[in-house]
Amino acid sequence: MNFFEQQDRARTRTGLLVLLYALAVLALVAATCALVAAFFGVSQLSVLEGGDLSQSEDRNLLLSGLEALPAQTVAGIFAVITSVVVIAAIYKLQQLSAGGAAVAEALGGRLLNVHTRDANEKKLLNVVEEMAIAAG
Repeated sequence: MNFFEQQDRARTRTGLLVLLYALAVLALVAATCALVAAFFGVSQLSVLEGGDLSQSEDRNLLLSGLEALPAQTVAGIFAVITSVVVIAAIYKLQQLSAGGAAVAEALGGRLLNVHTRDANEKKLLNVVEEMAIAAG
């Protein structure tokens, strides 16, 4: 496989990952809406039953909450969660776009002294130099 074929495969995989990320965000929105609907259903049934949910014939709190949940609430949940995810993604993209040094430092890496006396650091420098030579 040549470089261009590998680049096309990587682009395809990136598109798939973006699609899966978007689906995960939608799943997060759906789960949050379901949780809010369940709480909304409990509060509605609690009001209807006078605070005693044990006598309620409608045990499906999620469905009753979804039916009573206003569309504005669902839209608000969607907007808030999507905004938080987009802001976090932009923040992380800015961090990672600073280059390899920023990524290495974020992972706990540090710049090594070329004239070190530490044997382990010297081994690491030798390995990095050999890899650089092998890479061309």
